[in-house]
Amino acid sequence: MMSNATKIGFVGLGVMGWPMAACLVKAGFDVRVTDVVPGKAEQFAIEVGGKATGSVASLAEDIDTLVLILPSSNEVRMVAEQARGSLAPGALIIDMTSGSPGVTKEIAAELAPERIEIIDAPVSGGAVRAKTGELAIMIGASKAQFARAKPILEAMGTSLHHVGDVGAGQTVKALNNLCYSAGLLIAVEALLIGQRAGVDPAAIVDVLNTSSGGNGATRIMIKNQILNRSFKPAFRLDLMLKDLTIAADLARETKTTAPYSLICRETWSAAAALLGPGHDNSAIAKFCERMSGDILSSPTVEQAGAA
Repeated sequence: MMSNATKIGFVGLGVMGWPMAACLVKAGFDVRVTDVVPGKAEQFAIEVGGKATGSVASLAEDIDTLVLILPSSNEVRMVAEQARGSLAPGALIIDMTSGSPGVTKEIAAELAPERIEIIDAPVSGGAVRAKTGELAIMIGASKAQFARAKPILEAMGTSLHHVGDVGAGQTVKALNNLCYSAGLLIAVEALLIGQRAGVDPAAIVDVLNTSSGGNGATRIMIKNQILNRSFKPAFRLDLMLKDLTIAADLARETKTTAPYSLICRETWSAAAALLGPGHDNSAIAKFCERMSGDILSSPTVEQAGAA
């Protein structure tokens, strides 16, 4: 494979970051990686390729582009501070975190005097599409910045959406997750109602997915993670709550009356408080089940584990 001359530093080798960085290596980019987990970068270099570095500061030396995918904008700000002394003027930071657009704009203003640019490019599609390089990516950048970042983003995603200037990508991502989480919540409630009425929840899902009531949650989540009781890790519940909080903040900042959005956010907040840390977002179903006093089950869906 022809080598790509762009030198990329990649920070964040989590569930999404690892396969995304692997796609960049596969595409021929010169990739250097680091992660807060000791030994993770070295493991990546052995199993996938690229070069492991021990710190953000050393990773940022002699690179053109710094790619970040981290839990929140707080970590992004810390990494940007660690990197700014090593990044050369003209370097580009691609923040793929589902972060706060307001904080990202602040970071952009802080980096501007040093001629370091930052754009936001959060993703959707989960770990499965991250592995195949078929993510949907929402980009907040100038036209020139988008053109510069496009070859890198195309190695990780097949659906690139340039939605506006810096911060716009994270705005759209928060709103996307608002729609998804509301759809998942109402779908679970509908299945609980249907089950009490004597209908197999799996049969309801089949109808929803061929009718007007279907959504991303019914197509991907319900059978594969909830009705089979696997609740397998894909996207943490606390991270979903973070995105819903960003959406709620945007509603307040824009003076938008959004009662259902706020109810959705508060419901997920209650679920996080009741269930505790460490749950996948599919565990919202467990919260709804506790509220209703029933557990969703289907005789047609094989059980993967205990509820």
